[in-house]
Amino acid sequence: MKRALLLCILIITCTIANYPQSNFLRQNYPNPASDKTTIEYFYWNDQEIDSHYIGTDESEMTIYNSIGELVWRSNWGNREPWGGHAIYFDTSKLPNGFYVCTLRYGSYSESIKMLVLHH
Repeated sequence: MKRALLLCILIITCTIANYPQSNFLRQNYPNPASDKTTIEYFYWNDQEIDSHYIGTDESEMTIYNSIGELVWRSNWGNREPWGGHAIYFDTSKLPNGFYVCTLRYGSYSESIKMLVLHH
């Protein structure tokens, strides 16, 4: 798709004690989304290294429509900080339908299904 999508990324400061000791991708909200949705994810630092960033593994998030076309992709490389993050994703220009959002980091991969439904 050759549509311009607006995207704002906000890094949320969190306390590690409030999260499980693993990487995870939360279900977006609201779902279904009509004009925007929030996608939260968390990188857990399980390595004994003194680093603020996620190390040598690349991280990326992708969103595909129901027929497998890439709608959006962000590749942060290895410069994404450990901890919790949120993406505020503009869905106002997307057609109604199901989408799959996948977070990849090293060997970790997790996907969620998202529904865009304009009223």
